[in-house]
Amino acid sequence: MAHIRVCGGGCRGIHLQVPKGDRVRPTTERVREAIFSILFEQMPGAHVMDLCAGAGSLGIEALSRGAEFACFIDIFPDSIHAIRNNLAACRLTERATLHCGSVLTPTTFARLKQHYSKIFPFHFIFLDPPYHKGMIQSTLATLADREIVHPEGCIVAEHEAELPLHAVGPPWRLQQARRFGDSVVSFWNWQEVAKKN
Repeated sequence: MAHIRVCGGGCRGIHLQVPKGDRVRPTTERVREAIFSILFEQMPGAHVMDLCAGAGSLGIEALSRGAEFACFIDIFPDSIHAIRNNLAACRLTERATLHCGSVLTPTTFARLKQHYSKIFPFHFIFLDPPYHKGMIQSTLATLADREIVHPEGCIVAEHEAELPLHAVGPPWRLQQARRFGDSVVSFWNWQEVAKKN
């Protein structure tokens, strides 16, 4: 397996396993640093979800930087296996739960809430799906539920640069977007929360 490193917090420098092949495209260290430089003040004590988690680098980075709990979801068993090993290497197993399944169905979230109701809603949801599959729009629609996302929460999505962000409408509002080569990281919050600021 290839490896990447945790780039900040208490687990900084620990190597994380990445599943073999080109299916998993881990978020680069540069992009993770940029994301968490924006979120660092809000991370301590947060509950986070890492969707299409791959190697789990975003959720583990959040835990390393003070998040209280993380839920990792990926449809591929080899990703779940890698995340489980990565959590163990970072000594974070007790602060996480893993779910092997689709992120696109309300049933997934209903099942998780039944077993882990105390960790809902989530303050931050990291979303890094395969590019050019239309999953950003469909997943944002599924997440438009206050029992999943905290009223002052944020969704952080990594996606292809050409994704038409104007196609995503209420209840989500684009806070900001940062471009990194062929990728963009966009930050979304509840529209009515944004109006109060």
